[in-house]
Amino acid sequence: MKINWTIISLIVGTISLIAVHLTFRSWKISLPVGLTTFLITLYFNPKTRYFRAFSFVIALIAGLNKFFFQFKGTLFEVDFIVGSNETSNGVTIALIILAGLCLVLDQLEQKQKLKGTLFDFSSKKEINVDIKGDGNEVHINKTDARSNMKTFILGIILIISLIFSVLRWNRDKNIYDLISNKDSVILNYKSENQKVIDYLRRSIKDKERIVGFLDEKVLRMSEQILKLENENERLEYEINNIIQSNKNIDLEKTPSIYKKAYKLFLEGNLEKALIELDEDKLIFEKNLISENRKEAEIYILKAQLLRVGYNYKEASKNYEKAVQVYGNYYTFLEVANYFHYINDYSKAEYYYNKCLENISFRQEKAATLNNLGNLYSDQNDYAKALTSYKEAFNIYKDLASKKPNTYLPKVGMTLINLGIFYQVSTADREQSIQLIDKAITILKPFSKIEYVQNYLESGFNVLKNWNIDLETYLIRKLENIEVNNGE
Repeated sequence: MKINWTIISLIVGTISLIAVHLTFRSWKISLPVGLTTFLITLYFNPKTRYFRAFSFVIALIAGLNKFFFQFKGTLFEVDFIVGSNETSNGVTIALIILAGLCLVLDQLEQKQKLKGTLFDFSSKKEINVDIKGDGNEVHINKTDARSNMKTFILGIILIISLIFSVLRWNRDKNIYDLISNKDSVILNYKSENQKVIDYLRRSIKDKERIVGFLDEKVLRMSEQILKLENENERLEYEINNIIQSNKNIDLEKTPSIYKKAYKLFLEGNLEKALIELDEDKLIFEKNLISENRKEAEIYILKAQLLRVGYNYKEASKNYEKAVQVYGNYYTFLEVANYFHYINDYSKAEYYYNKCLENISFRQEKAATLNNLGNLYSDQNDYAKALTSYKEAFNIYKDLASKKPNTYLPKVGMTLINLGIFYQVSTADREQSIQLIDKAITILKPFSKIEYVQNYLESGFNVLKNWNIDLETYLIRKLENIEVNNGE
């Protein structure tokens, strides 16, 4: 059976077009992908030398292990994400062996030593036949059906590879789309509470119109609204915390159980996400995970999800399992911040001190000292708090002298914490306002950064607590900046 390589290429292109269209439901995406697949398949005709395959495999090895990229954008009004991530050592070794095999086959093919072997992709075979019986042989090219079958099999392998690639791309696209729509994720979790809040507010308005007075029932409904609003604020904080902490994790390198649970959480299926991280599944997953760090990341994710569901007891257990499995600086910091959040001060201090024992860079020490300052301040241990804040400030100030764009926001943050400290501990109005004012001056050029906006909001709250009119203050601040720039 003779199958022309052009027909094979058309089949591959058509199947890829159908697969992409079924995935994205867009001809604007599927048509270009189908055409590109057809052209690429046509180009890689197996009749060509194995050196082409060798070059392709070498490029693949380099791309998977050296060059990492991610492109996010919109093509014909359809959002897309494509990228490359580091592959496993086993796949890399297999590709290197494959590249070596291609190079050997290329040399053998050039010397015509592959004729009649499994690796001969020539669709024609030259044979000598004595037609007339007079001893004169005639050269005849005969089609080799086995070779065409090998070509067809290669085409099928390409099709399967393409379909798997498309499915993986779509899976990754979905999870990154969910991450980029953080506000939608938060609204999804807050929606049930918001419905109750809206209902209670309508009920209060109706009662006020009918009765005209705020009776005991209205006051109870108002208290319930406040409670639900506080719960929504807590949910927003927890969800932001999970998404923010996962920004530092390469999801492509996490175990499948991690990615699946995280995706379920982003889709609003908290219960299913926790089922995915069930203890029995985690025990089974341990046998498949080669790195302790990845196992610790799973425990931390489970703890974060348990926090969303108010299960702090189980969350605490999973956080401590994480540090038992992999106790590095960032794991200790995550766990210390959690225990500080639930007001378990002794454990928080213990883990902050473990952070100090595992620091690799000065900025890590500064961050830990700043957090310790907050912890001591919450316990009214103002002497220790001031010492920690000042030490953190001095480290950040020194770092900012070398890398201002990186560390000046951190200088501003520690100044705000010192401003809050002087407001809470000694009620030193002048010192507190002076520090906050200095912090705002430093932070203003970075005000488009989200976390800097949070710092500024904290600073403005301190000024409001000192009964300073913010509008007047900001007008004067702007005028001073213009005067200084003019000079």
